[in-house]
Amino acid sequence: MKRQASFLLFLLLFWTGTATGQLLALSPAEMVESAQFILAGQVIEMREQQESPEFVIRVDTVYRGELLLATLTVPLPPQTGKLLAVPELDSRMLFFLTANNGLNLVPAGDLNWAAFLKDGQAERLFMGARFNNWAETDYILEYNRFLAETPGRKVPPPGDTEENAAPEPLRRPGEVNPAWFFALAGIMFVLLLVSALLKRRR
Repeated sequence: MKRQASFLLFLLLFWTGTATGQLLALSPAEMVESAQFILAGQVIEMREQQESPEFVIRVDTVYRGELLLATLTVPLPPQTGKLLAVPELDSRMLFFLTANNGLNLVPAGDLNWAAFLKDGQAERLFMGARFNNWAETDYILEYNRFLAETPGRKVPPPGDTEENAAPEPLRRPGEVNPAWFFALAGIMFVLLLVSALLKRRR
């Protein structure tokens, strides 16, 4: 049943691709090599608008690419009719993305560009389908090989970033930090007290 569903999804995507342009399908190695951004994160919102469905992820690990945002909106490839494939909310996923002409991040291919993660490993594909001689297991093996060989860069959760830290109040040139003023005043008081005691002893 699962294979039939994958095959039907592939036919649907193939028909859509041929109607609007060429279907972009990549082998497991090509997906890893061509993706400009490879990252992992949790699905926090699903937007199922019919013309341009998309979902929002909270990125927690970046394996490739420079990402400036902790949350990212990922569009789904075009699908006809009712939206068939959507990721589960709160699921953690691995994404293979690339930048389009508008410098927005989009799936690196129309198939097999994301996988669900469990215990740090890819478990199953999202929008996955057999392509040429490659089955879902081939993509899973390649993605897990990449994860094992590539240390990811952790992304701080919202609220823990430097941008969200309270900045030090700006001071005008020549303005003294109040903390230093009180410290110097305390030192001067101690010196005066010691000087007065020494004079009394004399």
